[in-house]
Parts: sequence; structure tokens; C-alpha cells
Amino acid sequence: MLKKTVMLFLALILIISASAGFAAENANGKTGKAVKTEQSKYPAAYEKAILAAKAEVPVAAVFQGLLNEQETDTTVAFLFFDNNTLRAYEVTVIKKINKVKTVKIGGSNIPGSTTVNKTVEDIEEIVRLEYPDGKITSIEQKYEGNLSYYEAQVETQRFTADIKINPVTGAIGSRVLEYKVEMTKTEVGEQPSKEEPAKPEKQNPVPPVPTEWMCGNCGTLNHEGQFCINCGIRRPAEMNAPVVKCNKCGWASADPNNLPNFCPECGNPFQH
Repeated sequence: MLKKTVMLFLALILIISASAGFAAENANGKTGKAVKTEQSKYPAAYEKAILAAKAEVPVAAVFQGLLNEQETDTTVAFLFFDNNTLRAYEVTVIKKINKVKTVKIGGSNIPGSTTVNKTVEDIEEIVRLEYPDGKITSIEQKYEGNLSYYEAQVETQRFTADIKINPVTGAIGSRVLEYKVEMTKTEVGEQPSKEEPAKPEKQNPVPPVPTEWMCGNCGTLNHEGQFCINCGIRRPAEMNAPVVKCNKCGWASADPNNLPNFCPECGNPFQH
């Protein structure tokens, strides 16, 4: 009787141990799979680049992913977004040395306005508050159609900043930071050949046709079309496709959106 009791007790212990081990294996398997997926979401080669990019954006900015269409042989770009300020951060990193090259910051406000309340002195004060250690190199009032905005350039020890500022509110809109990347001899590697490549034949440049335009009536930023999506005002003629002329003979195209490959008068090629 005692022997049967002992045997049953040992069997019970074995069953409990096996069940606990199976449950732990399942739990670890699920957790391990999630961690592996998270770590292998992007190539290991980009981990240092992502860390370098994160160091240049606010802590609240959430990593959105890799910008595949902007990746080149030498650089890779990542996107971050801050829900608190509604700002997007596009960070470009040099692959070989994992150092930040540029940071493009998009603002939630429209910088242009038909009214100008702020003076150059006001803009200078705004820029100094934003970059207290920077040196202001220029402040200019510029126009996009009938809308005006201020553009300021600032130089710091680490980067130069190009900033667009609203002339009414003084709010900072989009900005581009160009970092001063210093490379060691090891990072530079082999020097390129000093031989200059053959210069291509000079072609007729074709100015790009702007797609986005700001309505001068209500200030809405329209991404396409000929009429404002908010108030219906027609897009100003000066914002449409520019007149394209041959830089060799002066022939002008009647339809700048449908250019020939070569000038019909002199045969000079157009650069599409």
C-alpha cells in the first residue's frame, strides 16, 4: 500500500513539472518571437544610423520608419513625428560613418501671409530665442506668389539652419539643418580621381512646374489643381507653369507642359 502511494505521488510530481515546463516554453516562445521581429524589423546595419538620428530629434518624436525612396548609395533617411507639436522630422544619415547630414523639420502652420506685422528686428529676436548660441547670417523677406514670409539663416557650431517664419505671428514654419560633418582619414577612405569627367552637352533647362500653392485669399495650402479647395479662388497665373524658351535660339513653347525633345528651330535638346 505504501509503495503504491509513493508511486502515485512521484507520478503526480512528474505531471505537474511537465505541465509547468510546457507552459514556460510556450510563453518564452511567444515573447522571443516578438522581440526577434522587433529587432529584425530593419537591417542591423541601420541600427547605429537610427540611434544617431534619434539623438537629433525631441524625445517625444516617434520613429515612423525608413524613407526608402530617399535612400542613396551613401545616405539613408528616417522619419519621426512629434504629436505634441505636430512636427515631422526627416533625418538623413551618412551610412559609412553613421553621422547626421541634414534634418528637415516641417511645421504645422503656413508661413506665408498677405499681411506683414513683424519687422526684421522682431524676427531677429525670435531667431535668437530659438538659437541663443547661433550667429544670424541673414534675414530676408521673400514672396511666394502674393504671400510673404521671412527666411532667416543661422550658423551654430554644429550646423547651419535655414528657417521660414510667419510675418504675422512670428511662428517658425519649416526649417532645414545642414550639419557640419567632419570625417577622419579612415572615414574618408580612398580619394576620388582628380581627372574631370567629360562635360555633357549643354541642354535647355526646363523649370519645374510647382504643384503646391498657397491661396492668397484664405491662406489654404493647396497641393494641386487650379482652384482653392477652401474658398474656390482660382490659382494666380504667376504660379502656373513658366514660359520655356530655347537657350540657343530663343524659340518659346506654346505648351510648357508638353515640350518636344529637341528645339524645332535649331535642334538643341530640351532637358526633361
